[in-house]
Amino acid sequence: MVPVEELLTRRYIKSMIYGFIKRKRLKSLQAFCMFIGYQRSGHSFIGAILDAHPDAAMGMEVDALNLVKLGYNRNQIFYCLIRNSEVFTRKLKNIWTGYSYAIEGLYQGKFTDLKVIGDKKGGKSTLQLGEDFSLFTRLQKIVRIPVKVLHVIRNPFDNITTMIIRNLPEKKIPDREDFLDKIDLYFKKAEINDKLKKSGKMDILDIYHEDFIKDPVKELTRILNFVGLEPFNEYIDICTKKVHKEPHITRNQLSWPKDLLDEIKNRALNYLFLKRYIENESQ
Repeated sequence: MVPVEELLTRRYIKSMIYGFIKRKRLKSLQAFCMFIGYQRSGHSFIGAILDAHPDAAMGMEVDALNLVKLGYNRNQIFYCLIRNSEVFTRKLKNIWTGYSYAIEGLYQGKFTDLKVIGDKKGGKSTLQLGEDFSLFTRLQKIVRIPVKVLHVIRNPFDNITTMIIRNLPEKKIPDREDFLDKIDLYFKKAEINDKLKKSGKMDILDIYHEDFIKDPVKELTRILNFVGLEPFNEYIDICTKKVHKEPHITRNQLSWPKDLLDEIKNRALNYLFLKRYIENESQ
């Protein structure tokens, strides 16, 4: 049941009208792509790369799971995602939170034969599924195509540091509570993602941020094969040239209390997908 206040919104009315009118664009769809993960882990860039593929359209922070919760139908959700992709390119020039995700010469904000559609909403999607997993089963029923889930993982020391820095008021030095707040948030999401992976109810691909930077051709090809997109040579060549040469090591930008670094190490050991980082730290 759609809430009455949502029925009267411009977004709902437009998506109902134009989603129906433009529904023929969806006839070739083969997969829905969504993200789980952690803020500041690099999934925005991967979402932008997928949006640049000629057969894909990826919304930037549309929050498709919330549209499911609000009662939007298939055509409406897909219209919102496509429209967001178009606006993000045309009006915002693919700039988000101060970063440019523009990939010139490809298909951001447009497509030829739409085969994959999705939403780049990672950290919040994890929290939503942790609270109510039925949102995922409802999404599956609505989209009526396979749902492919990308789990982007970054070194927790760098990931948590960036989360702290990006959420601090200007010139504020983080106190112990700032550290603890982001550590707890990160591992809350790690716990949920671990349960989602172990449930066997979702088709999830782990993507390591550092591996993507080290060998972007290999990792991008792996992602494309997973979601069902053709790994065109020209597309891969243009996209991989946008990848940084080295990962950003942000952990040294803050003065970390040793006991909190030890806490991260100990908590990370509980998750198989994070153990590699702790083992590397020990070497």
